[in-house]
Amino acid sequence: MILPNSFSVITNLAVTEDSLLAVTHGSIRVVSGTGRVVKEHHSVDFYQLPSGVKIAEDIRLPRGTRVMMGRRDGLYAVSDTPPDPWTISVMQLVRVSPQ
Repeated sequence: MILPNSFSVITNLAVTEDSLLAVTHGSIRVVSGTGRVVKEHHSVDFYQLPSGVKIAEDIRLPRGTRVMMGRRDGLYAVSDTPPDPWTISVMQLVRVSPQ
């Protein structure tokens, strides 16, 4: 969801599993009265490298999650669910064959 006084952007690009491009979508907004800019992550799309074919779309991220980097074993993200400390998660794309 895009909030008032914000706009949608690609907030992160990462390569995972040596063959997938993860594109993180989010928004940037200015906190009123402070001038502070906040970047929020909302969803992730996955593309096959090097063909560029989209293989997964609009995978929603929990509120407060920030995608940090991609590695061979998955997409690393941190989340802060107050009052808990930061949690590091590794997201992996699981391919399910149609039955």
